[in-house]
Amino acid sequence: MTRSTPSRRPGATVAALALLLVTAASAGAQTATPLRFGVGYVANAPDQMAGGSLMVVTSRKIGLYVDAKFNIDAASRDEQFDATRTALQVENEVDGVIYIDSQDSYQSFNAAAVYEVNPSLSVYAGGGIARMTRYRQYKDPAEQLGLAGFFWVEGPDEAQTLTNVLVGLFLRVSPRVSLQTGYESQPKGITVGASLRFPKQ
Repeated sequence: MTRSTPSRRPGATVAALALLLVTAASAGAQTATPLRFGVGYVANAPDQMAGGSLMVVTSRKIGLYVDAKFNIDAASRDEQFDATRTALQVENEVDGVIYIDSQDSYQSFNAAAVYEVNPSLSVYAGGGIARMTRYRQYKDPAEQLGLAGFFWVEGPDEAQTLTNVLVGLFLRVSPRVSLQTGYESQPKGITVGASLRFPKQ
């Protein structure tokens, strides 16, 4: 079965965002234009509760925001997950198999334009892509598969790439910390997060 590896390694993407911040900060320090940065945790509740974000704002009060978000409880991490079969194979090859449930798992990558309204408030709007993977749970009456016959498999033929729209704001609550909230269309949810600001203001 062909699987998408990024959904299993959100930590690598978050680490890459952090490395990008350090590189950008070093470059900004060597230029005449002062840059302000924010790096932090972000989630799209309730479907994507893990993620990382990076924001860069120039002295002209405009900037760029990027993030990556993931599902932390995908069925692929369940002990009942069978990576050797797909949903279509199960339905065609396992006699008497019973469909139980399904679960959609998302990973998204977004970019947005940022405008600093005042030193305490910044707003953003943008878009990105959300990759949806569908998992299906079955029961094998013969109990030869899974745990007591229950198991999960991926349905790669049902995977989708969706267009996401996001809007939101950053509210500075201290010289170093900003809180984030907003809305996203795919998967539909509420953005929540917190960022550390550099340099301290």
